[in-house]
Amino acid sequence: MKPRYKEQYPHIFKPLIVGKGQTKVEYKNRILVAPQSSAVCADGLGIINDTGIDYYSEFAMGGFASAFIFVS
Repeated sequence: MKPRYKEQYPHIFKPLIVGKGQTKVEYKNRILVAPQSSAVCADGLGIINDTGIDYYSEFAMGGFASAFIFVS
């Protein structure tokens, strides 16, 4: 049995192309992670640390097309 969300939103799993020419970016699907602020993901200068890399890597391994990173 196919999951219901795949029937209701089939376009979510199709590629998304943004831009034209040399600035064109193609995402493998339309599932993106919005920017999130997390104090444990960066050092005092706002540079992402190993915890942050591990955190956002989980999204990539889970099939998300892109994860936008925001560290403050």
